[in-house]
Amino acid sequence: MVVLSKSVKEIPGVKVVESPQDALNYLQEKGHRTALLTGGADLHNAFLEQGLVDEVIFNVAPVLEGKGLNLLLDTANYQYKDVQLLDFKSLGGGVVQLHYSVSH
Repeated sequence: MVVLSKSVKEIPGVKVVESPQDALNYLQEKGHRTALLTGGADLHNAFLEQGLVDEVIFNVAPVLEGKGLNLLLDTANYQYKDVQLLDFKSLGGGVVQLHYSVSH
């Protein structure tokens, strides 16, 4: 597991890094060519603003939850990202998966 943090220094069994690029460099050194980001807007924005995201996948579920939250938009530092739809598919139960490439 790799954790992005500037304040946490050591967690047993976990590599703590200070930047998105450090995280990817560590994973590449270990032989990995693909990374999956899971988390909130701060994590996604940290990688997006440095041009480190090649693709995004959204699962859209048929649930209305009021106002909701922006997953990718950092309104203070918004940067437009052109995307291209690569694939879409039904996952059942009304859920649709959208797969996009992200331009740099």
